[in-house]
Amino acid sequence: MIAKNYMELPTEGLTRGCMLDEGNAVTVYIDVREEERPVGSGSPEGADMAMENVKVGYAVRCLKPFSEDRLVDAAIQTAFGLRDGEVSRFNADMAMKIAEGSSDEKVTVYKGFVKWVRLELAKALGTMDALTAAKEQKIAEIDAYDQSEAVNGFTLNGAVVWLDKATRVGLMNSTNIAKATGSANTTLWLGGERMVVPCDKAIQLLSALEMYALGCFNVTASHKAAVEAMTTLDEVLAYDYTKGYPEQLKMEV
Repeated sequence: MIAKNYMELPTEGLTRGCMLDEGNAVTVYIDVREEERPVGSGSPEGADMAMENVKVGYAVRCLKPFSEDRLVDAAIQTAFGLRDGEVSRFNADMAMKIAEGSSDEKVTVYKGFVKWVRLELAKALGTMDALTAAKEQKIAEIDAYDQSEAVNGFTLNGAVVWLDKATRVGLMNSTNIAKATGSANTTLWLGGERMVVPCDKAIQLLSALEMYALGCFNVTASHKAAVEAMTTLDEVLAYDYTKGYPEQLKMEV
């Protein structure tokens, strides 16, 4: 997970309530919230600590000329520990993996972080109204839940594992070819474990898994459609997107 460093907002110099012009750069404070933090009182030696509510935000600094894309790139650079000049290549690599349907944890974190930064920036700059912002946030949460182990998992021989779409399709194709050429068994790699499985059993397992994944896809799509159709902020905030998913499969081979 990415650690988000929330800093106290300056008391002077802010424009739009969230932007600080630093001459050759701009710092934008996103996801601004009130937080209780300790402050000293009395003499420096043995000072009593009191609690005070202060405004804090996730600070993102980018060089001018300022734009949303430049700010997002600055946030990515900081969050993923990249050097100057590495962001474009990193973004291109992530885009390729996303297009390939990669379920790599780093790709999932990247997608969620970029969505979060863009949403919070739109809210901070006032380019998105409260209802639209809440919908975008809820849909981002639905996507994250859809990619989580709460959905993407099944139990095989007592262990929880998962196969992404590309792997399922590839295994189904190779198993059907193996069966058609007279092989009785095929090899599956699940959770780092090699399994030699009868072709018919593997096809049965992969078919059941594909139907489960399809059911989850339909539930996720219906949750997104429901949120998009809502007309009040309270509806969106109260919506439970964890309901309706099929029970995870339990299989033995």
